[in-house]
Amino acid sequence: MKKNIVNKYFITHMLNAISFYDLDDCIKVFSNLEVNNESEVKKVIRYRILLNYLIMPKAFKEIFRNSLIYYLNVDNQDDFISIYESANPAFELPENPKDFFIWLWEEIYCNEDYLTIDLINYIEINDGSELDKMFPYVNFF
Repeated sequence: MKKNIVNKYFITHMLNAISFYDLDDCIKVFSNLEVNNESEVKKVIRYRILLNYLIMPKAFKEIFRNSLIYYLNVDNQDDFISIYESANPAFELPENPKDFFIWLWEEIYCNEDYLTIDLINYIEINDGSELDKMFPYVNFF
């Protein structure tokens, strides 16, 4: 059976949409964001992350989905924090870091169930250069 590839850097890449690349813009947009308010954070996800996700190649989307579902099932707070912080986001995580990733899943996959996987079918390849190796002709940035 083919293993599903998991790579946390694919998630980090998508989170770059809420990073400090344009500091003035981020300050304006996120200064009053209540990070524990699900509807506010989902709105940010919808307008910043989802729009970027939609233009990604199919193969990227597959690995991103596999990675997100995998980490939601492994359910390790340290993983959530590490993945999130590696993107240099413009706002903090909610009190429960997993909430952000659940909200991300719900916005992208319209509440599709993420808890029905067998982790044995997944393999982690957490190499930041995998984006370039897999998609040498695609400019992700």
